[in-house]
Amino acid sequence: MLYDIYSYKSKDDGVNIITQVVPLDGELDIRKVDEFGLEPNITVWFVSEEISYDIMAEKFIETKAFMEENDVYASVYSLRLKLPEDHPDRFDIGIHVYDFPVELIGSDEMMEKIIEFDEKGKEIPEAKEAG
Repeated sequence: MLYDIYSYKSKDDGVNIITQVVPLDGELDIRKVDEFGLEPNITVWFVSEEISYDIMAEKFIETKAFMEENDVYASVYSLRLKLPEDHPDRFDIGIHVYDFPVELIGSDEMMEKIIEFDEKGKEIPEAKEAG
């Protein structure tokens, strides 16, 4: 896969500075992104037949543990929990939590904050049976 990686930084005057960090088809060791002046942000999408805040909490904990086992550290995590592509409610039901601070993962207030950070911020409706 070919890719370019750029770093976007905002200056106080609102002007963005765009810097090419890794050239096309270059190599990047995600464990060393801080050497490029980047702050890692972990984004993961999960597909599940069941959608709940409890499952989302488990996915946050599992993802953080996996990343740390591989020496990848980030200050924020963004996770999406969605129904499979063939599910009739796939566009209506899901949890989308963006820019969730790492220090909240595993904390006593984690569940409350997941609900607060969920972009829909409401009760999750029951999904119809796939078929």
